[in-house]
Amino acid sequence: MEKLTLQKIKVYKKVCGIYKIKIHNKEYIGSSKNIQHRLRQHLTTLKQNKHHNYTMQNLYNKYGIDNIYFEVIEICLEENRINREKYYIDSIKPYINHILDPENIIRDEEYKHRISISKKKYYETHSPVNIKMVYQYNLEGKYIQSYKSITDAARATNQDVTAICSVCNNRSYTAGGYRWSFELKETLSKLKKKYKKVPVIQYSLDNVFIIEWDSKTDAEKELKICNISRAIRKNLTAGGYKWKYKI
Repeated sequence: MEKLTLQKIKVYKKVCGIYKIKIHNKEYIGSSKNIQHRLRQHLTTLKQNKHHNYTMQNLYNKYGIDNIYFEVIEICLEENRINREKYYIDSIKPYINHILDPENIIRDEEYKHRISISKKKYYETHSPVNIKMVYQYNLEGKYIQSYKSITDAARATNQDVTAICSVCNNRSYTAGGYRWSFELKETLSKLKKKYKKVPVIQYSLDNVFIIEWDSKTDAEKELKICNISRAIRKNLTAGGYKWKYKI
């Protein structure tokens, strides 16, 4: 975990996901479609002694700014955010979320309302009418197989839903060493741009060198992980490891 400072949270601008705040071994789970903005709000209101969560404010007042840390525990799609937040709150049972004071009881009711709205939106957008088939191809464009949804494809190939969705919507070229499409074709056209392989270096979370890979695609395919490029750009982790391009 890192100290909660304005400098440290800059890399999470417009990043949607779930985060954890920790003050003197007491944890809080939250989510936002813009993690940087939300963490800045926490920090600002705590400094002003106006935070909506009395428990967090009291801990901050007692232990000070040098004892508040944060961690982004998952990056996800906006449509899945509230359900993923609920998953972590139910699993971790963070003290600051669950302690019962008058303000938090009110917030718990607001949270339940947000969950109910989120579930309604989820089932509306994931009804059989709205689910799209997704098709998997190798890097040469040869068809491999189909899946009933991106979620099924991600689960079967141990890939990230966001990465596959990005390829299907033409925002990136590959995910997990494969090409993906919402349209069934016998073969896909060749990639317009040939990319020179750039070696990547894999490190442990303690910055211990593990291995050098010929490319991020090779690493993703072999380790069955994804988003190595994003991890390098945003100074995050991927697959439980740190990564750097070989310069």
